[in-house]
Amino acid sequence: MSRAQQDLEQATRDVTYELQNLVGSLRANEWIAREMTKSTSRGTDSWKILSNSTQEAFLLHYRNLKQFLNNLKYDSDVKAEHFSDSWQSTSSVVGEKDEDDRLNRRLAHISYDRKSLAKDWDYRAMEDRICDVFDRFLKQLKPQCKSHFDGCEQLLALRRGRPCLGPVSNRTDTARTFSVELFGTFGTPFPVE
Repeated sequence: MSRAQQDLEQATRDVTYELQNLVGSLRANEWIAREMTKSTSRGTDSWKILSNSTQEAFLLHYRNLKQFLNNLKYDSDVKAEHFSDSWQSTSSVVGEKDEDDRLNRRLAHISYDRKSLAKDWDYRAMEDRICDVFDRFLKQLKPQCKSHFDGCEQLLALRRGRPCLGPVSNRTDTARTFSVELFGTFGTPFPVE
């Protein structure tokens, strides 16, 4: 196996991790929001911290997947075009440029501009947008790359409510599995052992 092939296989694990955690952090946030409504004033700050943490996690994974699918940033970055001969190199496959600026200033940099930037995000629409584009990407994979993205295919199928086949794991280092044990498919918490 060539070094380049090893690099691509590791990269698919990293991309799968990003997609797993994008979907998982939104489900976690939805669960936290439901729990917050049930809680008394005692512990509210802790719920808010958990909510903010899952929102920031979602935005981080969204930003990473957006850059991957848009073939953006540095030469050493993993890009969708590395796995597909037909994937177009563009800066607008997902979202708009002003969204990038807002993500960077709100998430990656402590900026004086923060106070003037909108605080609300339409997380569901963002997840739909990135997952729809990711689904298109999966349909354009090189044949030798398809099996490495099985976990992503399964996660997207599960997200759409279709039954999926294959193992389920909460490990972050496996490319062909995905994490649903903690929050389930619709935000229902499963017991954690």
